[in-house]
Amino acid sequence: MKQKLKKILLLYLFTGTLFVSCTMEEEVIRNHNYSKDIKIYQKSFDELIKDSKFATSFNKLPKRKTI
Repeated sequence: MKQKLKKILLLYLFTGTLFVSCTMEEEVIRNHNYSKDIKIYQKSFDELIKDSKFATSFNKLPKRKTI
């Protein structure tokens, strides 16, 4: 009986923690209005490699040797 009670209490604890953390995350996003600052673009690799910032970052990546 004690095992069942422990499992049920643990389940309630995890569910409550999940609910509170999701609610807090939504509140932070709503307060800071992050969606205004985000812009999503779709570009091909050829277009990206022409961009100097991307090209510099891409060239810093270690090159893999294929066998």
